[in-house]
Amino acid sequence: MYRLISLRGAKIASHWSGKKYDVTELGIMHPEEVPVACLLPGQVGYIACNMRQSEEGIHAYILSQ
Repeated sequence: MYRLISLRGAKIASHWSGKKYDVTELGIMHPEEVPVACLLPGQVGYIACNMRQSEEGIHAYILSQ
């Protein structure tokens, strides 16, 4: 059984800064960005969220829902 991972519309938080963000898009690279509704186990994806400064993304690689 597959566990679907859906973050679109979710709120996520950075463990480094504690800031919270709204996920506006979820997708995969195939080879360009392709928006999807959810990710399957093993897929590598991207998220788009409301980070205001690029410095926030440097340490935001550990995110939680």
